[in-house]
Amino acid sequence: MLVLAMLAGQQLQAKKHPFVMEGKKWVYINEHPYKRITYLIKGDTLINEAYCMKMFRSVDDGESVYHGAVSEEGAKAYIVFANETEKKMIYDCSEHIDDLVKLACGLTLEAYTSMRVEIDGEPYNFTCYYYLPNNDGVIPLEVNRCLEGFGCLDIDFLSKDPKEARSHILQSCSENGTDMSEIVLNCDWLPEYVEPTGQKTSMVKEGKAWNYRAEDSFGDGYDIQFFIEGDTLIGGEAYKKLYTIDEPRYNTTEPVYCGALREERTEESIAVDFVRAGHENPEMLYNFSPLLGDKYYYGESYGTVADLDEIEVRGVKRNRIKVVATGAESPWPEEEDATGYWVEGIGSSAGLLTPIDFLTTGHAYTLQSCIEDGQIVFTGADFAGSGNAPTGVNVGEMASKKESNQVCDLQGRKMAGPSRLSRGVYVVNGKKYVVR
Repeated sequence: MLVLAMLAGQQLQAKKHPFVMEGKKWVYINEHPYKRITYLIKGDTLINEAYCMKMFRSVDDGESVYHGAVSEEGAKAYIVFANETEKKMIYDCSEHIDDLVKLACGLTLEAYTSMRVEIDGEPYNFTCYYYLPNNDGVIPLEVNRCLEGFGCLDIDFLSKDPKEARSHILQSCSENGTDMSEIVLNCDWLPEYVEPTGQKTSMVKEGKAWNYRAEDSFGDGYDIQFFIEGDTLIGGEAYKKLYTIDEPRYNTTEPVYCGALREERTEESIAVDFVRAGHENPEMLYNFSPLLGDKYYYGESYGTVADLDEIEVRGVKRNRIKVVATGAESPWPEEEDATGYWVEGIGSSAGLLTPIDFLTTGHAYTLQSCIEDGQIVFTGADFAGSGNAPTGVNVGEMASKKESNQVCDLQGRKMAGPSRLSRGVYVVNGKKYVVR
C-alpha cells in the first residue's frame, strides 16, 4: 500500500535514494506516433577522470544505443551525452525555491516548493517546478514533479530534445529488478500552487519590456526600448537575454542583443546581475535589499543609499531605495550630487542599465512604461510617487474590445494596422510582437 505524506516543518536531508544504479530502467511512451523508449543504466566508465555509469537508449525493440554517462552529486544528477564533453544537469531535487533550473533536455524550470515526503515509510526529497512561459509554447504553471532517486516524473528528462521531453509519458521505473511504478506513477500528491516569493516583483521575466524616452544634452529626444526574450547559459548559470532597439546608438532599428540578466533572491538579498554583450563576467546591476549607507560604484560615479521604503503601485508592493549619486568629474558643480530611485522589479529612475547615472552630464532617460504580460505595471512618474497610482492599462483587454488585430505601442496607444507599422515592439491582441 502506498502511503504518501508531507513531513511538515522538516528540512531536506542528505540523499538516501540513489539515482545512479546498475540495472535501473525507465520506460516512456510516445502516443502520436506510438513508440516505446527505454533507458537502461549498465556498466561504468570514467569521464574527465570522474566515475560515471553508462546509460543506453532503445526505441521499441530496436538496438540499444549508448546514450551517455550519468553521475550524481547530492540531490542532483548529471549526464554527459554520447559524443559530447559537457556535463549537463538532468534533475535537481535539492532544497531551493524560485531558482531557475536549466535541464539537459533543453527545458528551463522554476521551483515553487521543495520538501520531504514519506512514501511507504521512507523519506524522499520532493520538488515541484513549473515551466517558464518561453519554453516553445508551453503553458505557464504546467507542473513538473521531481522525486529523489527517480528524477522528473512529468517529462522525459533523459532526452536531448525539449519537444520530445514533453511528449513522452513515463510508464515505469525499475531498480534491482523490482518494478517501482507504484511509487513513481502514484506520486500524485501536489501542494496547492502558491506564487513564488517575489514572483510579482521579479525583474527578470520573459517578455518583460521597458520603454524609455531619451534626451541628450542638446535637448534632442528619441525612443529606446528594452525587452527580455530567451535564455542563455553563462558560466553554467541560467540568464535571460536582454535586447534593445536604440537606433541612434546602434544605427539600426533592428533589436540588438545588449547582454544577459539574472536575478538571485535569498532571505537576505534581492540582487540582479548583468553580463554585457561580448563579456563573460557578471556585474551586480541592482541590490533591491540594501542597508542605509551602502555604496554602489558605477564607472566614475557612486551612489549611497539614503532612504528605504515600500510603495504600492497598481496593486503590487515593491521595495524602493533612494540613492544619492556623486559624480567624480561633473562639469556642473551644482550637480555634483543628484538623487534618484531604485524600485524592485523595475530598475532605476536613471535608466535600466545606468543605475546611478542621475547626473545630467549626458543622456537623460525617462521611463514611459514597464510592461509585463501585456500590462503597464509602472511608469516614470511612479518612482517618486506616493504609491497611489491609478490601475494599470491592460493593453490586451483594450485590444480585445476593438476589432481583431488591434495594435498598440508599449504605452497602450492605438496604432495603425499591422501592415503599416514601422520597426519596433508592439502589442497585438494582448501579445507582444517585434516588427523587424
